[in-house]
Parts: sequence; structure tokens; C-alpha cells
Amino acid sequence: MNLSGSISAGYINPQFQWQQSSDNGVTWADISGATSLNTSVSSAPAGTKYRLLAAEQGNIGIGYCRIASNPVALTVYAIPKLTLPTTSAVPLEYCAGTSIDLTDFSSVPASTFSWQLNNTAIGLNKNSVSGQVPVFTGANAGNSPITGTFTVIGSANGCTSQPQTFSVIIHPKPGVSLGTDQILCVGNSATLNAAASGGTPGYTYSWDNGLNNNASQTVSPSSTTTYNVTVTDTKGCRATDDIKVTVNQLPTFTALTKTDDLCYGQSNGSITVTASGTGPFQYRLEGLNIDDRGKMILAQLTDGRAEGCDFPDTLLGMPQSRLSA
Repeated sequence: MNLSGSISAGYINPQFQWQQSSDNGVTWADISGATSLNTSVSSAPAGTKYRLLAAEQGNIGIGYCRIASNPVALTVYAIPKLTLPTTSAVPLEYCAGTSIDLTDFSSVPASTFSWQLNNTAIGLNKNSVSGQVPVFTGANAGNSPITGTFTVIGSANGCTSQPQTFSVIIHPKPGVSLGTDQILCVGNSATLNAAASGGTPGYTYSWDNGLNNNASQTVSPSSTTTYNVTVTDTKGCRATDDIKVTVNQLPTFTALTKTDDLCYGQSNGSITVTASGTGPFQYRLEGLNIDDRGKMILAQLTDGRAEGCDFPDTLLGMPQSRLSA
């Protein structure tokens, strides 16, 4: 520590002596070798006071022949001791897409902070800032983890801490696909396959709607249903997808009327079918030989959607039997 003083004019050949006191100026002791107007002394406890004695040459040891300066107190400031979100040996790990709010830096005594980041690819577009690290969203455009290392310095009362570091690892986010939406007829089933990729392999699956945790599911919904799956990789990073299974109801006959042949063997009968559902409809009539008395007529109805839902075969009627002589 450097001590410096000044004296007023009037001295011919001044002599100097620096003194220190550790009891708030009650007693004073000469500092060995500190006999110049400006001098350096080793560090001392906080609260130590210093003063400068001045006298003409040869009189410095005579109390009434010397004068003393006003004392000055030594204030000793501590080098800031930093507390960071983690230590250099234990990196913080996050998934890409996560909002990252690092715990604020702190120190004893309270400090102002400056920090540097060596890899802005982790999602923070600043690499040298004063203050705290702002909240940012973790990023990883590749297939492997990436690391950013922060170097932090604290400053207080003109004292600067040693640089300290900690690291943040951003893991890639997995993906999952259930494919395109599906359409089926009521009573039929659909297979749902969750295809996971990326991230850190070793996936687990979680479905809603009471399904198990397999990657593949077979479902038979009675009405249109949306299924959601969440895939989690070994680092806890997640991705979701959903698929809509549209269930079409069967077409129905709303009116079935027939007019029988007047006589056996004639072709003057008719059948009229009215249906409800999604048209246009396709109709198929099948004649099944029973015996020589006539035929039983069966009808089948298919709606006009791509999946073609069929209404069960329906008995329309029996034509009139042949009369016997």
C-alpha cells in the first residue's frame, strides 16, 4: 500500500516518519524504514490508522519539535467471492426449445458482474455483457449436444474477483410423427404408429385416451377421436404429435318398397330403395335361387366416401309364387 503526504513551506531540511495505530489512535508506533514523504507499507488489518510526522533534520525524535498530520484510516475491501448457478465441474443441462433462466449471480460483497460466453449457438445472441445473463431459449440445430461456457468476473470497491466459469449443455430435441389423419368405418380398426427420431435415442411413449405405452397402437373408436402421443428421450427431452381418426357411420336404408310381379315368370315387378348417409350411393342386388317357386331378393348399400362403408345385406322380399292348376 502506498502512503503519500505533503508539507507546507517553511522547512529548510525536513525529516519524516510514518506511524501507525491499531487502537484508533490511542497509541502510535513508528513504521520501520518509512521515513520519506511518500512510502509503501505492507497491508494491515482494516481500521489501522496512519499519520506522518515532520520536523527539521535531527528533531524528528523530539516530541515538541515535530508536528503530526491528521490520521488517515485504512479501509480494506474484500475480493468478491462469487456464487454462480453451478460449479465448473457440474454443467447445467437443458433441452432445445426450453426457456432458460439462469439463477442470478451473487457475491460477497455485492458486486457488479461481467461475463463472456464462448458459444452463442446455444441460443443466446450475446457473448460479452455486464450484469446478469438474460432469459433465453435453448437452441441446438444439430443432432449432438452442444456446450456454452460462461466466464464471470465480479467487481466491488475497485477489487476484482478471479474469473470463474460454468457451462450449459443444450441437448437436441427429438421428433415424433403419427403420419396423416385416418378415416375408417364404424366397427373397423386403425393402427397408429409413433415414429420417433433425433434427440438422444432410448425413447419412451405416452398416449392419451387410456392407451398403453407402446409405440404402436390398434384403436377402434366408435366416434371421431384425436389421439396424442408424447415421446421422451433418455435426456428427458420431449416431442408430441397427434392424429385424428375420423369414424364414418354406416349408410342406412330409410325406405324399402317393392311391387311384386303380377305372375310368375313375368318381369313387371319393381324395387325402390331410399338411403341416408354420405352419397352418392352404390346399390347391388343379388338373386338367390330358393326353388322353382321364385327368388329371394337381397340388397347391399355402399356409401360414396373413399373408404366405402357397407350396410349389411337386407332382405327386400319374395316375388309372388307361380299358381298351380
